[in-house]
Amino acid sequence: MSYVRMSPRAELSEYYPPPYNFLAPKRSKGMGQTSSSSSSSSSSSGLTPGNIIAGVTDILEITSLIEKAFQGCGSSCTLTSTEANNIESMMQQNLSQYLAAPVSAATQAEALGNFNTLWSQIQSYCLQPSLGAAGTNCISERQNGACSYKTTPGGWQQNGSTWTYVYPGANGSGSTCWNWFVGYSDPITNDPRIGEASSTSSSSASSSSGASILFPAALIGGGLLLLFMFGDL
Repeated sequence: MSYVRMSPRAELSEYYPPPYNFLAPKRSKGMGQTSSSSSSSSSSSGLTPGNIIAGVTDILEITSLIEKAFQGCGSSCTLTSTEANNIESMMQQNLSQYLAAPVSAATQAEALGNFNTLWSQIQSYCLQPSLGAAGTNCISERQNGACSYKTTPGGWQQNGSTWTYVYPGANGSGSTCWNWFVGYSDPITNDPRIGEASSTSSSSASSSSGASILFPAALIGGGLLLLFMFGDL
């Protein structure tokens, strides 16, 4: 059987059929779950899922992309609709890279900072007066506490000493409320591995501290014993 490779545009249409409408997303895969194939589209700002710039000091590669995309972009910055569409893809990358990265409080803080930056940018886009009710819904349906999307529940699951994050199901698959905070922030904020890593570090530090106290005490005790035994010689 011969294999005929599609053009990038044909592949995009095959796996991600248009229209690509940010204000009313429809998903068939799990909410917040990234696809195994990356998009070949591009934009002038560099806000594309497949265009990741390697970080220099950052732990997560997506951080450098976010910083570059919004460099010098203050409260007066206005995103295009294409850029706004790509923000959720960047949130998905941020989460997937965080889950694959070494467990640390620094990585957690970086990933949460990325989420906050992206959320701030989408607010600046959706709350433009020209978007009217559609822009208001864009925020109200995705903000913390929103319940416009309902899925089967996801979350952290433990198997022995191993923790695994399970993505929620597709929209309409269950009765659990889903929004961008549930999908892209809570898995990072509520990561149980961070607490375990901190406890392990604290236990190691306590053991080391205890040993350093006991060692001089043993020397002092031994010295007193020798003095008692041979003091009259």
